[in-house]
Amino acid sequence: MTGTRTHRIAARLNRRRYAVLVDRPLESTGPQTAGVVTAGVPLLLTVGVPALAGLGCRLLVAYTPFRMSRSCPGWR
Repeated sequence: MTGTRTHRIAARLNRRRYAVLVDRPLESTGPQTAGVVTAGVPLLLTVGVPALAGLGCRLLVAYTPFRMSRSCPGWR
């Protein structure tokens, strides 16, 4: 019957924690490091990923070894 005893102890601990939380005001303390990082990383990725894709396309076009010339049969 240790399960019942364990549940009683857990319920008592939960009541104590809830009593402590009830006395505290529910106010925001302002921006903190976690919130700033959580907002900043998606913004950085939103700008960075398309920039890297664009740079990759530019390099691909600039350094492609196969250039179409007038002597090429597929050139128009």
